[in-house]
Amino acid sequence: MDIYKYLLTRNIDQSTARVESEKFTDYYSSNGWKVGKNPMKDWKASVRNWTKNLGQQFGQQQQQAPQ
Repeated sequence: MDIYKYLLTRNIDQSTARVESEKFTDYYSSNGWKVGKNPMKDWKASVRNWTKNLGQQFGQQQQQAPQ
């Protein structure tokens, strides 16, 4: 799996792709590449969900910053 390269194809900048690919790999390797209790079937779909959650985190931080 080359998660870093896949993130680049998803228009994620290089520095974020590097960090997030490592975080994704660390997270899923630590739990045996399972999503919940089930084995991961499609790592690309999991990466897409990971980046959606990443976008939500950045959006929440930006909304909270001006306060």
